[in-house]
Amino acid sequence: MNNFMSKIWGSKRLFIDESLTRTMPSDIAALMLCTNSQNFEKFKSLQSFREILKELGEEIGIYAIQSLQIGAINAICKLKISKLSVLMMVENLSKEGIISKSEYDEISKFLLQLQSDLNENETLNSPANFAFYGKLESLDIISDELKALLSAKSEDELANLVSGTDTGAGANLGANLGEYLDTSASENASENSDTNPGAGFLVCASEFENSLFERTNAAKLNAKDANFTLSVTGVINAGKSSMLNRLLGFDILGTSNIPETANLTLLKGSDKPYAKVKFYDDEELEILGFAQEFRSKFQNQSEAIIEPEKLQEFTSAKYEISKFIKFIELGIKSDFLSDKITVVDTPGLDDSVVLREELTKNFMFSSDAIIHLMNASQSSTKKDMSFIASTLKSSKNNSLIVVLTHADLLSQTELIDALRYARASICEELGAFGFDEGLIENVSYFCIDSHSGRGIGELKSHLFERFFGENSAKADEILSSYKKELSLICEVYLADLQEQNADFSANKSELAQKCENINAEISALNANLAKLKNDLTGAISKLSYDDSTLFAPLKSAILTIKDRVLTDINYSKKNKKQIDFSRLEVIANSGVKDVITDIFRSFSQKISRDISDIKELLGSDFSEVNSLKFDTKKYMDENFAQPNFAKFNESLREIVRKNSDFGALSASFDALFSEFFAKLNLKSSFENIAKTCTAEFKENVLALFASKKSSLDLRQSELENALKAGDENAEQIAKNARLVREKINLVNGLIKRIEQC
Repeated sequence: MNNFMSKIWGSKRLFIDESLTRTMPSDIAALMLCTNSQNFEKFKSLQSFREILKELGEEIGIYAIQSLQIGAINAICKLKISKLSVLMMVENLSKEGIISKSEYDEISKFLLQLQSDLNENETLNSPANFAFYGKLESLDIISDELKALLSAKSEDELANLVSGTDTGAGANLGANLGEYLDTSASENASENSDTNPGAGFLVCASEFENSLFERTNAAKLNAKDANFTLSVTGVINAGKSSMLNRLLGFDILGTSNIPETANLTLLKGSDKPYAKVKFYDDEELEILGFAQEFRSKFQNQSEAIIEPEKLQEFTSAKYEISKFIKFIELGIKSDFLSDKITVVDTPGLDDSVVLREELTKNFMFSSDAIIHLMNASQSSTKKDMSFIASTLKSSKNNSLIVVLTHADLLSQTELIDALRYARASICEELGAFGFDEGLIENVSYFCIDSHSGRGIGELKSHLFERFFGENSAKADEILSSYKKELSLICEVYLADLQEQNADFSANKSELAQKCENINAEISALNANLAKLKNDLTGAISKLSYDDSTLFAPLKSAILTIKDRVLTDINYSKKNKKQIDFSRLEVIANSGVKDVITDIFRSFSQKISRDISDIKELLGSDFSEVNSLKFDTKKYMDENFAQPNFAKFNESLREIVRKNSDFGALSASFDALFSEFFAKLNLKSSFENIAKTCTAEFKENVLALFASKKSSLDLRQSELENALKAGDENAEQIAKNARLVREKINLVNGLIKRIEQC
């Protein structure tokens, strides 16, 4: 970097912190790297250049440009910016005459040398080095310490936790919290049993503490079980199996010219190898046309455990059983998979089984990352482009990683040309489908040679950054959920401990008065619960979702989708081109999904308004309802399943093959759409989701009050125990008071540490 910067700036080179990292779009990074001492004055006079710098939050000046250049170079090295995308953009600038051929040669030479020493076993950053894993480990430690605190069943156990002499999960609790402990709080225990009757019942793990222990354990397990899913697909001979073997670190998948992965395969990390097959269900077997054959051989079997050594007998298309299998799950020992990653190895885009291809798409579109492999030495196919456009439009993250395989067969110049052609083709396809062409910026590009391992290290590093890096939405969600649950547990526990602590300062008459107040509150709550249930049931029963106007856009949308399909068929026939069925499916499927999503969105908004109205209605009498957080949108999204297009797509292909007359085609499409939407029965499906959503809201409200009652019952029990403990000696009372205050200190310390994660 130092030599490159000195070469393009000469005497104007400024000495700027070379550790700066700055992410930016690849086209902006290319423009910054093309700026030098010769063209800077020309560039800065351009309004568009000044606006770019303004958007980046920079003033126009050599210092800002060189800072951005260093930041972009480091971002490329850390795979936060695609090197290949930048190379393509630099080449475009050269072709447009913005920079000279010699300038292009200098920049491309520099970029191509970056990361050149990585091999298949090296990455720029291992998962363990990401902050995500450090924070996860810290939260796990806090979780273990909290469980140790909650499960302490004697005075000695708690004392050991505080002193650090415990040898179990909480061995470091006292030491870890040393900087947070306020020892003054534990030095003020009263010695008068008349004024401090509460005592020994506090040192035993209560049912309440046991419930918090279970919640803490569940939070840790949920974080542990969270996985990042990587789907891999490509056409035959794209080198998918070879690349996966390199990623996994050893050969496990077939690499012959015959596609061995005829079935969808889930690869999961496991110390002990295992294999499990999942068969299609009855409905899917009927669609495939061999339900009777399956039943005669396997009865009603839904899955089977197999020996890993016999894997090829199930994964290979050479064996008949493969046609009955929906997917295979393999547990294998692999460093790559041990880092919370699950790989979905797909049958590819050349699958003759429409249902299996549809299943593949469903798995991929819900994945956290998708790799699409293309043979660098072969032209991009229409199927490639249709798949990429569909993925960018419909996948969970609207993004894709395009990997050119067999990169060793091409020169660097030829590789860049292949990538540029692929990018232009993707842009063209997005436009042809009517999708946002800006989605092209969500594509990352890599070139690999699976035989030598060249490029595998960079690909791994990119995946690790995407999964575990600071911009990973899923990693952030895992940590946020974990932190939130631990914080809530600590806060609930702390509130209970503080109430118990207050009891030590109360005399018998004050405790008796507290008991009386709690009893009155419980009685009032029991009386209110009956009214709440009636009011809630009554309000929900008045809701109606029999609104046909919400489905009015459906008819016109179907006509539009049908016209687009017919137009595409007509274009192919006029130009004497083979009809691209994959393209027709993308047009039809994406159109149907869009209209259903629009209707569902309107439906969700109506439900959300209804629930808000109920909260407002109940809130006047039951103020607790106002504080209830119920995410209607999240519930609806989680419970809404997109339709299965397998049978639809199969019928669409059949109709096109059988009908050459456009009138007959149009009529057949009308019948196809009518039958498809009749089976979907959207109105009934959405009404059922609305009912379950409002029922869930009702359960949440009742659970809120049940939790309040549980807390009151616990408090009542604590106060009654405190009154009974009044005859204990002053020494025991003081000891128990001190232990409760130590618990308070420890929980406060845990809360502060959670905030820092």
